[in-house]
Amino acid sequence: MDKPQRKHAIRTDALQEPHYFESLLREARLSGLVSESEWNLLQIQLGSLLAAQSLRYTRGESSSVKIETAQNLLQSIFYSIGAYLKTIPDPEAGIARLKEFGASELFRMGQNRIQEKLKNANTLYTEISASRIRTKNIAYNDTLDSGIPAFFSGYDPEFGGHETPGMIDYPAGGPPIRAAGVDYMEEYLGRLLLESRLCSKFSAEQIHAVMSRAHPGYEELLLNIGEVIEAGLLPDGTLPDLPAEDTPAPAILFEDGKAMENEVFRQLTEELRSCRYVSDKLALLRRHLPSFSDLLDLLDADCFFEEEYSAFFPTLEDGELALLFQCAAEAKELCFFRDEPQKRWQLALFDWLNAVDAERRSRIELLSGQIERCPKSENRLPI
Repeated sequence: MDKPQRKHAIRTDALQEPHYFESLLREARLSGLVSESEWNLLQIQLGSLLAAQSLRYTRGESSSVKIETAQNLLQSIFYSIGAYLKTIPDPEAGIARLKEFGASELFRMGQNRIQEKLKNANTLYTEISASRIRTKNIAYNDTLDSGIPAFFSGYDPEFGGHETPGMIDYPAGGPPIRAAGVDYMEEYLGRLLLESRLCSKFSAEQIHAVMSRAHPGYEELLLNIGEVIEAGLLPDGTLPDLPAEDTPAPAILFEDGKAMENEVFRQLTEELRSCRYVSDKLALLRRHLPSFSDLLDLLDADCFFEEEYSAFFPTLEDGELALLFQCAAEAKELCFFRDEPQKRWQLALFDWLNAVDAERRSRIELLSGQIERCPKSENRLPI
């Protein structure tokens, strides 16, 4: 018999996107809202549901699938159940509903909810397409013309509800979107529609003039047009009368310093990996890092843990960040064509840039387009 536990309210601030269901269960366990026997019953229900979904995934051939496939199917199950539970404002009521109906029924209701959100996302996309910004920005046009349609054609609500297919390069205005799947796309398109409504008040020539003045070469930059336009508004809500500036900014030539000797570099990587605190790593780098190529090699050598990048990147100057962004953007393109994963530091840099204020992000991206790196004369041996 289960021991009675004291029940506490679930902390709503601990419920995380895009893992709402998992975090809700964790908080319910901590709060004493789910007993040991209820927890065991839920595990049985989820196991049975996973077996059923595996059978559907293989079209009735087998309920046994590869571990990676099973994990993906389970994530989709969690996502679907979470999609329904998020419609219930009170988390405790959501747990009660889970106990009452079971995992399979909530999965089914979650699938219905996902279909509703897909329909709404399609409506948003239709509205945006009808009022799209007339701009030369490549990322904006590519995202609307091919990136978003690729989401709708590639999205699988049942077996990959938690995934977000498509190439969404254009940054949405506002803080980073923490959601995934159709939740992400619905939020993303909602922001793009607000941006379109703002920009629809101005002509394509006005928008081009403001963008060119604020960010020369903006056509190739990853920046949010609406944020730039909003920042340029006069007190009466109009835009200043500016001539477009199409003259490209002059190139900035970058010549790197001499790289460390291999043995010295190897010792530094070992010291960095042995540091317990990120502050110690940053102090080591300030004392011993003489060249940008050394910095790149250290990042490639995975000397930082994922959570440490957010402390490391702010210590760099905009020029250094622009060089890193340039290298990461080049690598991203190569990885796409070679079907290879990007390095952890590159993904962390993109995430960090998306989280900084729009003005600094645009400045860094602009610098990255102006810098020309001299070819490296030496190559370091792999560490």
